[in-house]
Amino acid sequence: MSKAKLNYNERAWAIDVISHINLFCSKKNLFVKKAGGERTLKDHSKKTLFPDVLLYGNEGVGEVIQGWELKMPDTPITDIELIENAKLKANKLGLNSFLLWNAKEAVLYIRERNSFSINKTWIESDIKNREDVETHQNKWKYILEDIITYISKIISDSSYKTVGLLELSSNLYVNSLESFKQDLSLNFESNAVKNFDFDIEITEWFNENKAKGDNKYSVLADFSILSWVNRLLFSHYLKTFNQNAEIINNLTPASSVDDVIETFEKITEKCDFMNVFLSNVGDKYIGSKFLSYWLGLNELLKEIRFDKIDSDYLHNVIDSALLHSRKKVVGQFSTPINLAYFLTSITIKNRTANIIDTCCGSGTIPKAVYQIKRECKIPPNEALNQVWASDKFSYPLQLCSIALSDPQALGSLVQVFQQDVFELQPNAKISFVDPFVEQVVTKELPIMHAVVSNLPFVRFETAEIPNSDKLNNLGLSKKSDLYAYIIFHLSNLIEENGRIGVVISNSWLANEWGEQFKENLLKHFKILKVICSSKGKWFGNADVVATLLVLEKDNQHSEYEIDFITTNTLIKDWDESVLTEMVTATLSSKIQSVHLSKATHKVEKISKFQKLGISWNALFSNLDWIDLVADKLTNVSNYIKIARGERRGWDKMFYPESKHKIESDYIKPVVMSSKDLPDSLIGEAKNEAFCCSESIEVLKYRNHLGALEWISKFENGTNTNGKPLVKILSRANQFWYEMKPNALADMVISMNPDKKICVYRLKERSFVNQRLISLSVKDTEQLNIMHALLNSAISLFYIESIGFGRGLGALDLNSTTMSKKLMILDPNLLSSEQITEIVEKFQSILNRSTLDLPNELQQEDRIEFDKAVLSAFNITLDPKIIYDSLLKIYNIRQSVKDDKNR
Repeated sequence: MSKAKLNYNERAWAIDVISHINLFCSKKNLFVKKAGGERTLKDHSKKTLFPDVLLYGNEGVGEVIQGWELKMPDTPITDIELIENAKLKANKLGLNSFLLWNAKEAVLYIRERNSFSINKTWIESDIKNREDVETHQNKWKYILEDIITYISKIISDSSYKTVGLLELSSNLYVNSLESFKQDLSLNFESNAVKNFDFDIEITEWFNENKAKGDNKYSVLADFSILSWVNRLLFSHYLKTFNQNAEIINNLTPASSVDDVIETFEKITEKCDFMNVFLSNVGDKYIGSKFLSYWLGLNELLKEIRFDKIDSDYLHNVIDSALLHSRKKVVGQFSTPINLAYFLTSITIKNRTANIIDTCCGSGTIPKAVYQIKRECKIPPNEALNQVWASDKFSYPLQLCSIALSDPQALGSLVQVFQQDVFELQPNAKISFVDPFVEQVVTKELPIMHAVVSNLPFVRFETAEIPNSDKLNNLGLSKKSDLYAYIIFHLSNLIEENGRIGVVISNSWLANEWGEQFKENLLKHFKILKVICSSKGKWFGNADVVATLLVLEKDNQHSEYEIDFITTNTLIKDWDESVLTEMVTATLSSKIQSVHLSKATHKVEKISKFQKLGISWNALFSNLDWIDLVADKLTNVSNYIKIARGERRGWDKMFYPESKHKIESDYIKPVVMSSKDLPDSLIGEAKNEAFCCSESIEVLKYRNHLGALEWISKFENGTNTNGKPLVKILSRANQFWYEMKPNALADMVISMNPDKKICVYRLKERSFVNQRLISLSVKDTEQLNIMHALLNSAISLFYIESIGFGRGLGALDLNSTTMSKKLMILDPNLLSSEQITEIVEKFQSILNRSTLDLPNELQQEDRIEFDKAVLSAFNITLDPKIIYDSLLKIYNIRQSVKDDKNR
């Protein structure tokens, strides 16, 4: 008996427990269907990462019900470490109950609110030691059957939360990242120290993929963990439609990293999905802890009958897994599924043709293309053969390949490959592994019917562009975002009258480099749709605001109309019926929808608007009224000098705090920031500027010790980079400490106004800091009328349309664009009496607080003022028509603050 006593341990007993549960459940129709866990059991001296026993329910969703921890009777059931370990495992798996059992006592814990409490206890007094566990099997088996019956009953009779594979996989992704990121990061760093070639490899990977983060080892750890869990989950998913993937079951808890990598290589040879199973940087250095966890997770997944799970549910599991990876690895610019479907639907005209996403990222757009083809009854293999996807970076390709997996397209190539978009050319040779014939197949990249893509939001000067000479001939500004160049390159990939549908930022609509971009778009394409959101951002917390642009390759187009569309529904509410309605209304000239608004303008008309300084931002609104005011407008620069506030370079010196001894001769008022702007439309500068144009010798002669002391305070100072201030502040024809008083402002506007759109007047000409835009009238006698006209509805409309909205909702303005484009009603057309009347009507607005624009436009004095302005210029127009256009583009900008869409 002593021999049995030594050999019959927790592991042996657990295997017997699992076997009896399965025998018992096979004879009963219980909520608990089976048990598993023997695959993940280890030597009892080592801690396991998963429960000793797992109870399973509905096989159609891979449902996990509960985890058990088993001990021999010599371990008290009240052992704190045992209880805490069981809680930890339950939390990691997302379960809300667990069972502890030492053969002598069994205790069921169920979560109530945020803690676990005892629900029921079982005791078998005849079992006292390890020997009794083996010799009195009938005793514990009787209790076991009662436990299973009880658990099945309370779970089926209550709102007890079970965990299907969908939630289980989600919990495992979160747990993997939380538990092992630091460990992998340290492993990578320590191995990089021992092998500098590996460190260079990490650096190359980090730079090539433009990875975000301060620590390359930590970033690689994130990617590695997600990649390993993706490969594992997808391997088991793949088993359901390709038996060659069954070799994943050959791995055991004793397998090595090399064994796993070899297994992945074999799966690739037999099943393709090279982008999924490709060995990654650092795979061999993940360390024993994560490998042990991963192999344990593999054993757990072996227990789940993937072949029994409903195919639609299984697809949801894979989509959920992709969502975790997209958020963590691809980041905030990963295309939302709803947006991908919408853009794809409105871009593709011929549903049977070849389509490519050249910046595919995690694959939401290629999947949407495939989905649309399937909805059109195109057979799976044929549909997949018409979908192409590429990306410059390697790591998103794993996700894209998984996204395009479909059991119904067994044997078809998943045409996902790595290539810089600028190197893509028609008929280029692309190699894939054909899973059906198990060999490399080379295909020519066909001429595409359409390109649909979420283009990278990268500045041109920071990007490397192969064959950029041809693109530079377009005459685009060097300040252009990278996507401007990509779009013109994409035209080489599509057929005549083919389509390009892209997600890009909104900056091109109104900024300076956007002028050349729009000019070239009109020259080389037919612009079909420009779309933005008027209800929340499409990209969550991203700092950029996105637009959709749909183009047709047509160099011979005649006069036509462009649709400027705003979506009016939060993207989270774009369900199937909403999307169908939105697509139809977008493409139809007759069908309307509450979910979007459309303003249509002829290209010839748009050209006239541009000549009047109106940016494309404004084209989302009704502009019929512009014709009534056009001949009364003039450029603001005829009357006002507009410039950015002073950028002298060292605020501590040039904007001294109040406790200084500088003589008043050298002090001028200054407005430092928008926070200093008054509550009303007229105010005064509250800060001081040091403005000295005298030499040191003159200051000494005049005995102006305060100014001398102030200058000497900074004479030997350095900037944050350690460079002498005397050197960095030097300018031609002026002293290093000099700020000339020739940039004083009469009026000012914030560079980033938010809810209040207005121009402020200063009581005394003052300096304006670089955070503001300075307005100086050329004829001071016209100051009053200029201030009034700049705050009239037409000027406010222009100010709003000149800028573009940032991710936080503020308007982005710059002095150069304002100087070129800001139009005002020409005061020279007015008599002195009319000027007096306008200024008097404006007085009421001057005497009260400024208001947020929507409230401002409801005020009686505001309406009367604008009526007086229009009447003075003999313009027959209700100011509320101008208000509608102004509020339309204002609300588009402000809508990004609506975070309810996430």
